[in-house]
Amino acid sequence: MSEKSLPRKPSRRGYILLGLLVAVVVGAWTTYWAVARGAIVDVLANSRKAASASGGEFACANQSVGGFPFRFELSCAPLQVGSAGGARANLAGLRAAVLAYNPRHLIFEADAPLEASASAAGDNIPGVSLSAGWDTARASVRIEGDALTRADTVFEAPEIAVSNPVLADGTPLKIRSQSGQLHVRRASDTASGVDVALRLSQIVAGEGIAPVDADVLIHLPHAASLLAGRLSEPPANLLRAPDGIGITDLKVRSGDTALSGSGSLGLDDDGFLNGTLELAVAGVNRLAEVLRPVFPEGSNIPQSLQGAVQGFGAKTEINGAEASKVTVTFDRGAARVGLIPLGKVPPAF
Repeated sequence: MSEKSLPRKPSRRGYILLGLLVAVVVGAWTTYWAVARGAIVDVLANSRKAASASGGEFACANQSVGGFPFRFELSCAPLQVGSAGGARANLAGLRAAVLAYNPRHLIFEADAPLEASASAAGDNIPGVSLSAGWDTARASVRIEGDALTRADTVFEAPEIAVSNPVLADGTPLKIRSQSGQLHVRRASDTASGVDVALRLSQIVAGEGIAPVDADVLIHLPHAASLLAGRLSEPPANLLRAPDGIGITDLKVRSGDTALSGSGSLGLDDDGFLNGTLELAVAGVNRLAEVLRPVFPEGSNIPQSLQGAVQGFGAKTEINGAEASKVTVTFDRGAARVGLIPLGKVPPAF
């Protein structure tokens, strides 16, 4: 009768090798994280130096960089930036996070308020100031190569006030919304294009004005260089006439009134709007009230457009509801339906 063989004792060498492997991996990862954190700190320091050398400003107050072991987290409170041309922005707080193993996907969260201003660019061009607030503001940004390919931003309870002497009596334009979304994509059909989608719900622009929902999808065929941060020409040229701003889909709704449209617009060398919009309107009797938040205070375009649609609109439908459609033409900022003038949009610059 054969004796049963005794089990072999486990080799201590295997445990030692496993322990060494774990130590090497942990050490390599810790070194990578420390080096990458140092690179982030260096980028911030170099940004401050570059901004100062050019007469601008970049300040990340109460700077903090952490997140070990699997994330990098940057915090600034506040964040201040400025250009030599006099533009300034002050954000109460900014937090950015990125996974250490996927550094091309960044997550941002911002604290209100945001105060920004741009000085006059000439004797005939007034300065602009902006103040914005919100309950929450978050953004997701994806990068490929050296350019942004996708950005998604979500706001809860955003409010904005813009002051500009061009506006009626210099009164600030104030708008608030229940929520807002902004999505930016590299266009799939052209290397130079950008698609922008904006959605705002329950927009309120003044007392006694009914809330408005708005959705707009815009194609900017020449704006891809903005995503790479490299401008080979002035920004205004990226929106140049006749097709610098393609309105792929526009929807504005308030109660029983709905507006939908599309068209092609652009800015000429003097900043005036040129192009056409094809619009269809249901519930036209309230169109002026619905559009009032979109235009500066005192603009006569909403009321004029309502009259033109009522008088000259062709019959159509929007989601089964009876509607009227018209073509709005912009010629150096002057808007008209056929030969009927609607008013003038001020130049963008």
